[in-house]
Amino acid sequence: MSKVYKLRNAFTLNATGAKVNVIASPAFKQEINRHQQYFNFDFSNLLKDFIVYKFTVAEQPGFIQALVAFRGTPGVLDCANMETNRHNRKPAPVYGNTGKAIVAFCCKYSIDNGMDGYITFESKGRLRGYYLRLGANFISPVKMYIDTKGAQKLIGLYF
Repeated sequence: MSKVYKLRNAFTLNATGAKVNVIASPAFKQEINRHQQYFNFDFSNLLKDFIVYKFTVAEQPGFIQALVAFRGTPGVLDCANMETNRHNRKPAPVYGNTGKAIVAFCCKYSIDNGMDGYITFESKGRLRGYYLRLGANFISPVKMYIDTKGAQKLIGLYF
């Protein structure tokens, strides 16, 4: 399913504290390639095996703020890679809450596609605490998941 999603008040413009609406929509190879210099990971290589969604600020639809690649598996949405644009990373991110919005979107997509909000992903060492605060739990030392209860909480923030 290639649906367009609107996340309300999902990102925070750090310069002013204003909340902005975000559009999550399928990403295509040409636009991923146009924005590649803003990301560490090459998402265009995942398009064969994964669905890739882009996140844009509603008022700036031509500039990708974040990307996520995932695929549905029996009962769970497996997230291969989530990354925010380099302008939204520390020490001086333009937009805040990008990571939380990506995870919330994945949970919503999971519910909409019959996976009850369950998502899995691999955690990078420095982000484990962040994901735990979002409601994630460990499956293994590297693999984490969010269940229906955690998904519903995140979804309620933006949808």
